[in-house]
Amino acid sequence: MFLLATDIDETVHDGAGAAAEFFAFWDEISGHEPRPLLVYNTGRSLADAQELIESTALPEAEYIISSVGTDIYDVAAGSLLNQCSAILSPSWDIHHIWKTVSTEVPGIELQPAIHQTQFKSSWYWEDRSPDQIQQLADMLHSKGLRSQLIYSSILNLDILPEGAY
Repeated sequence: MFLLATDIDETVHDGAGAAAEFFAFWDEISGHEPRPLLVYNTGRSLADAQELIESTALPEAEYIISSVGTDIYDVAAGSLLNQCSAILSPSWDIHHIWKTVSTEVPGIELQPAIHQTQFKSSWYWEDRSPDQIQQLADMLHSKGLRSQLIYSSILNLDILPEGAY
């Protein structure tokens, strides 16, 4: 194994001992040559993911993919990989997304600023059907907003650039 990429929540962290079990597993396999890379992939913001990793028994990763796949953080360098941003930015206009969604979608609420990133627009939109999600996607595309929608927990809507996630 050269790379292990894993989600965090309900996978290697469950609040009930999974982090310690994963740490023991990682400690055992990370001694092999070549040493595998550890990558966490999470819907959490980067700051939230870092705080969780630091406050638990989770081992430090080489990379953290956060904010529903829109940010890739190089832990050793202490910075985001700009190459990923360059791929996402040409067709992305988050301000147009915010304006369009907030004025044309009834019953939707922008999540707090801590949940927003350059390439992720997060909203609360409770109890929506797949048809409603598709209608919103179609409306955004009809306005030239090249995006993809991720709907989770019957409440959270993330609007991402095409190619993210």
